[in-house]
Amino acid sequence: MTNDHTRSMSVVALLANIPTTGHLGETQAQRFTLDGEDLDTQSTHFLDYARHYVGYGRKVVALYPKWQSGRAERAIRFARGALRTDHIASVDVDISPLALSLMADQLAYMAPYLPSGLIVALADEMPQHVLAGAWLTSVSNLANIPTSVRQHAGSYSPRVKFLAFNAPVKRVGRVRKDDPRPNIPFRPTPPAQVLVAPSEGYDTTTFDNQFLPVLNSASTRTLAQQPLGTDYWGTRKYVEFVAFSAHQSALTEPVHAIRPTTCAWCGEPVVRLRCPFCGTLNQPPAGRPPIYSKAAEVPAPVNTHPQSRNRGPAKAALDRFAQQRGTQGQSGAPHGPESGPQGPAHHEPTRGGTPPGPYPDQQRSPPTPPVSGPAPPTGPNQTPGTEHPTRQDSHHGPPPEHQAPRQSMDTRSPTPPNPNHLRSPAPMGTTPTGPAVTGPPQRSGTAPEHSSNDSIVAGHSEPHDAPEHRSPNSAEAGAHGVSPPPAQ
Repeated sequence: MTNDHTRSMSVVALLANIPTTGHLGETQAQRFTLDGEDLDTQSTHFLDYARHYVGYGRKVVALYPKWQSGRAERAIRFARGALRTDHIASVDVDISPLALSLMADQLAYMAPYLPSGLIVALADEMPQHVLAGAWLTSVSNLANIPTSVRQHAGSYSPRVKFLAFNAPVKRVGRVRKDDPRPNIPFRPTPPAQVLVAPSEGYDTTTFDNQFLPVLNSASTRTLAQQPLGTDYWGTRKYVEFVAFSAHQSALTEPVHAIRPTTCAWCGEPVVRLRCPFCGTLNQPPAGRPPIYSKAAEVPAPVNTHPQSRNRGPAKAALDRFAQQRGTQGQSGAPHGPESGPQGPAHHEPTRGGTPPGPYPDQQRSPPTPPVSGPAPPTGPNQTPGTEHPTRQDSHHGPPPEHQAPRQSMDTRSPTPPNPNHLRSPAPMGTTPTGPAVTGPPQRSGTAPEHSSNDSIVAGHSEPHDAPEHRSPNSAEAGAHGVSPPPAQ
């Protein structure tokens, strides 16, 4: 099956006054110098070129130098608007004129075999695989590559030489002791070829004797000066060069290094954040790991000092954990005479004359309903609702309101006593034995027995029609000046 159209999906155009190197023979990118006084005159030839190939369904990859982009950007916008198409990509490249001329011809050579999106992506990737720069005598007017103040001052000294690189990295270094090897950041895969374009009238003897032997190139070609070389390097005395690999896989390695993603609108493989054809904002693709030629170029780890356990978030987390452990330990420990919390040394007498127990916060809890069951017999020294008889001390201690309450000696259950079953205050001259434990279960159908003071401490009173229940200690309390509550 034959096809009248070629396999090319795109064509490459270079919008700058940069002549071809002739390295690839007749295969080369179409050049447009954009000469003229107005936009119409500057863009006429490029507009006709774009109309021709867009009409055949191909896409145009328009390259131009980033450091001289004014006329090229206006011509591309004019062509896209006049043809009402997004098949013209605007691609800026930030490399020297000689390197840009070689790369444009290489992209034109690969255009018939690769999609249009990959041709644009290769414009960003191929400068990483060549060594491009210039041999200079002064960097005082060099504006496209960063320089230091010391290098500017050294430009006024005679017999000073500089090596300036713009690919794969931008770097300027001074050649010391006639040895340029420490300044070279990258070496292409052998066998290497070198293209040299010196300025008119400049003696290249020093460059040929010191720099070219270091590259170990298989072949060297000398070309005419590039018209835009003086504008880029800022001086009229320079030797521009570009070294690249002549290996058979030299053009396939950049293609394999690309990690493209598919444009969500036009479907072209792209590596830039914005598609160069339709302008759609896409998710940036995953980049490849960096390649370092020297061990000194490898950056240090980001987290060289991990957080200390004595400060910062780590210490705050450990403090919270210890606080939680301590809170759980206090809440789960049994309340005994040694492990339980001790009551305060002094308490104010409460309403009714009953000192507060060791759990004042629990006096507001609702009363626990009695459990039905047989009631045990009551002895002469045992009041209803208590399990231990009242103990009489042999000596008279301080009044109950000035004495700290004792803890219950019953360690059979860690459950605190119910404040609704506290017994009446002990008589004068005796030491209270602490809060009483909840009384035994009552019989089914029989109301629990409570003293009058229990109702007052609990915060509620008995109904008016309920029978009067008085504690055996009520008479003794009245004999010591404490009047019993009136009968309902």
